[in-house]
Amino acid sequence: MTLRDRGPFLKVDNLNRAKDRMNKMKNTKLILAGILAAFALTLSMSSEAQAQCGERVQTELERTQMGLNRAKEKVIEASHAVSVASIERAKSLLEIAFTIQQEAIKNCQAGRGPLALNLTMEARKKAAAALASINTRDENESLVERRLTKTDELIARLREHATADAPPQLIGHIERVVETQQRAWELFRSGHPRMALKLTSEAQRGAQQILRRLRQHNQLEQGLERRFMSVQELIDRVRQALSECENPQAADVLSKAANSLDGAKELFREGHVKQARTALKLAGQLAQRAQGLCGAQDRQNHFLQSLNTRADQLEEKARDQNNREALDLIGRARGIMSDAESLINDGLNDAAAGQLKAAELLLRQAKRLLMR
Repeated sequence: MTLRDRGPFLKVDNLNRAKDRMNKMKNTKLILAGILAAFALTLSMSSEAQAQCGERVQTELERTQMGLNRAKEKVIEASHAVSVASIERAKSLLEIAFTIQQEAIKNCQAGRGPLALNLTMEARKKAAAALASINTRDENESLVERRLTKTDELIARLREHATADAPPQLIGHIERVVETQQRAWELFRSGHPRMALKLTSEAQRGAQQILRRLRQHNQLEQGLERRFMSVQELIDRVRQALSECENPQAADVLSKAANSLDGAKELFREGHVKQARTALKLAGQLAQRAQGLCGAQDRQNHFLQSLNTRADQLEEKARDQNNREALDLIGRARGIMSDAESLINDGLNDAAAGQLKAAELLLRQAKRLLMR
């Protein structure tokens, strides 16, 4: 029989072989799906079992489970496009992966967290090998998962830097970043890696911005803390000095300085840095003002004492010369000095300064009269 004569038979043979291959691949796909589905059904954990493991082990178990499920789907999908040998190898590796994952869960249920963690990581490697055997790689999803993990680590550092007294605005920003990252994980686990990547990138940028702001806040806080201490020390020194000079006006000004310092601290705790700086500056100025008032009282008392001495000397000369005009000037100066003394004792330093100046002028006039 010639080749031409055999043509119809060859077509039939080829058709039969194609049908056999299709049936075989279809059966392989069904068998593979059934086997892997059976494994997947055994890999669930109760809340009581989860409590036996740490949070990190539970998270890694969940990630491995998602990876195994994705690998199962990809192997089933590829069963019609690759050789039977490759599918068999992938199936074998996935069976091993599911078995190891099942052992990881059992160890987690028994409270052996470290061993469960090692086993679930090994199961993940077997799943990757299964995909590699059919030339299928889950590179995009792996990239997204790495980005998600990196953002988790960044948020962990962020929480370490965020102290309990951090500004409320920053705390609110941190909470929003955490919520965004949680939504990113939910999208990734539900099979939407692209949307998850977009959200985790947003969370990452937000976390980086907050970290910079926290570092700036900490540096600013250290600088203001030093200024707070400096102003507080000044207030303490002036308060001690006031106990000796007993100046009511200075005491009132110092009280305002202390209130302004307390207000500056409160404003800073609330995150109002600019207003805190203004209040702190005012506190320092008021404390210096109180200090000046106390010092002015001492200086005015010394000046008053010197004027009284000068008046005594001039009055003695005026009596010797029987100079009534000079005695009259000296008497008026003494009356003004008496008023000035009352003003000094009341802490009215500005008014006292004017009176002392007037008394000094009268004594100078009296001196000129006595020198004629």
